[in-house]
Amino acid sequence: MHAALLSLGVLGAATAVSAGYAPSYVACDGSASLRLAGTPAGDNQTLNTAEKEYVSARRPIADESLKAWLAQSNLTSTVYGGSLDGVNSTSLPTISIALSGGGDRAALYGAGVLNALDGRNSSSVAKGTGGLLQAATYLSGLSGGSWLLSSFVFNDMPEIYPMVLGDGSNSSELGWHLSKDLFSPGTANQSAAYVNTLFADVAQKKAAGNWNVTLNDIWARALSYHFLPGTTFDNFYSASADHAASLLFSSATSLSTWANHSLPFPLIVANVDTPNDKAAPFYGAATPLSSVSYEFTPLEFGSFDPELATFIPMKSLGTSLKSGTPVGQCVEGFDNAGWVLGTSSMLFHLYNVSQIPAWTLPASPINQLVAGVNSTFYAVQPEQQLDVAALPSPFQGLRPETYEDTNETQLRLIDGGLDGQVDPIFPLIVTARDIDVIIIADATADSATQTPTGASLVATEQRAALLPAGTVTLPPLPNSNTTYITQGLVTRPVFFGCNVTASTLQGKASDSTIPILVYLPNYDNGLGITNTSTSQLVYPDAEATSFLDTASSIVYGGWNNDAEWPTCLACAVVERTRGREGIDRTAACGNCFDKYCWSEVEASAGGGGGNSSTGGSSGGGNGTISGGNGTTSGGGTPASAASRGGEWKGVNAAMALGVVGVALLWV
Repeated sequence: MHAALLSLGVLGAATAVSAGYAPSYVACDGSASLRLAGTPAGDNQTLNTAEKEYVSARRPIADESLKAWLAQSNLTSTVYGGSLDGVNSTSLPTISIALSGGGDRAALYGAGVLNALDGRNSSSVAKGTGGLLQAATYLSGLSGGSWLLSSFVFNDMPEIYPMVLGDGSNSSELGWHLSKDLFSPGTANQSAAYVNTLFADVAQKKAAGNWNVTLNDIWARALSYHFLPGTTFDNFYSASADHAASLLFSSATSLSTWANHSLPFPLIVANVDTPNDKAAPFYGAATPLSSVSYEFTPLEFGSFDPELATFIPMKSLGTSLKSGTPVGQCVEGFDNAGWVLGTSSMLFHLYNVSQIPAWTLPASPINQLVAGVNSTFYAVQPEQQLDVAALPSPFQGLRPETYEDTNETQLRLIDGGLDGQVDPIFPLIVTARDIDVIIIADATADSATQTPTGASLVATEQRAALLPAGTVTLPPLPNSNTTYITQGLVTRPVFFGCNVTASTLQGKASDSTIPILVYLPNYDNGLGITNTSTSQLVYPDAEATSFLDTASSIVYGGWNNDAEWPTCLACAVVERTRGREGIDRTAACGNCFDKYCWSEVEASAGGGGGNSSTGGSSGGGNGTISGGNGTTSGGGTPASAASRGGEWKGVNAAMALGVVGVALLWV
């Protein structure tokens, strides 16, 4: 890899063979208009009209898929004490799936979860879980989960194994090519030419207009070779192939699975590195929970957070607006699909503010990439921060009394999990989406054994508490890692929100408006097959196959290979419908909920070593993330947190409840 990066200095005048990555200026015809989304507090929160229309058209397909899934295992009467055929569609559950961050590990684990839920897979159908994917209405992802989501969407919903491993043809665009390193995929000469092509594509973007480029653009082009259509085994090193350089995120609306409404509506999450929020970040995170959380859909970009609650059409992304009026020309083609999934996984900001060796050592590939971006582009953008995705802000001048970045001309977007929420739940608890079930594929690796510790859900619970009552719909969750760890909630499937009471409704009218969470943590019982490091970016086919097999088995087996697990999963899925229809919970579901539902009893603060992760070091570090900003030279204010192996930081911080502990946060 290192040899491939030595030639970057000659790229200043490079011209891309494919000009597809470059946006273009267009006349402003009114299409770059902002949508004010409203808020629950104002009783005026709305979805994009096209999203509402899509979800409405998908609903009958999802409803019939749900009924078929229940019927194939003769579960309907077991889990619902009545007939679903007579239930109004608006009362049937709206189901979503959240794919966590965590690099290739998260992409593979999430793929295994989708495989286990896929009704096209006869093995999954035989296990009783296959078919639930087809009943889902929403699909969210961030970081590594966004890689999977984007691959699934833009390959038009292929079956999972060929999507990841290929279909056996060297000319097929399926397959993630995980046996090839992201920046050193072949011989020294092949890798050098490959990296030069990445830089040439990005140089074309810079040459086409006043768009600053960052490390994210190189990252985006590299990820596109693996997760987006356009690259085959035969053309991997071809400089003339498009390699998804021209693929736009908004073009998802042209896919056949979009046209026939078989695709769950996709959402991708990103955070922001803002200079205007001085709150302390969550343990080990890089940005405060109080900062705005953004979402990308094929239709629009923006946030439902009350301080902004505004969106711009995805096709107009890259257009700079002030008080809703374009500043100069409008832009199209900025919403490159690779740029979006790269933005959601731009974790190098954390590398910079923490000053870990992967960022600072000259021999590090990332350090060399930063040097390459500097040597190629510094002269024409000397003030540009490189450890972010640079987006001309469409929200300048908006809501100056609340919006933190109202005066910023550029949004500095970063990994969607760098506020601590590595499970992309927040878009799914937006009140207007009325989601009843959230299936969470949690492939975070918060502990020294690369397993989840519940840190991401703790962060979500804390962020929800920062917002006005009723802003989001979230059931009660444990408020510390201690509870997750000591109660074994991260080693098996768990349901949250089974028995929501009046005191925990967060301003909602009834429990039927609060989703139930089906939590599926990545825990392979010490096998080490799926609990791999985030830094592992190469998986030979045999290892990837074993990973998918094991991840699927985790979903198939429930808790300790429970024969009743498909029944229990179905009980969780229909629970909100049961409540709305006034139907008594069946005996089978009562037994299932006794087994899988969290008791809503917190563990004692003294148990389990505070908030430290099982197998981790409770003395991992005593610093706090400073939130310092990176610069073009890779500088910035380093955090004082210690690091181990350049992969995690242990950070002491005070929780909102006053509990001090250590969390090991992996993104």
